[in-house]
Amino acid sequence: MARRGIPPPLVLRLLLVAGLVAASSGYEADPGDRGALLKLRSRLADPRGSLASWVDAAAVCSNWTGVACDNRTGRVVRVELPGLNLSGPIHPGFCRLPLLDALVLSGNALSGPV
Repeated sequence: MARRGIPPPLVLRLLLVAGLVAASSGYEADPGDRGALLKLRSRLADPRGSLASWVDAAAVCSNWTGVACDNRTGRVVRVELPGLNLSGPIHPGFCRLPLLDALVLSGNALSGPV
């Protein structure tokens, strides 16, 4: 009786596609953008722990709550943190996100210029 299964070339193609998908989701934020976000985080009170994922060891673009990056450049393009009960001053370095096109901070007690 002949053994049936997935032909080896098809298996290799599937593995290649899976590897490419995994690699493409691992892009990382620009170091300057990461630094600006970490400075913002350092000055905020976060009683609910909503920004617990904002740690230096975590991948900004895929793991940080409320942050989205351009997948070609790795630059932060969106920060959405509505209603998280955050409070404190916005760090001036936060303005150093050159490709930021959406910023949602409503429902928090933040102060300072943006």
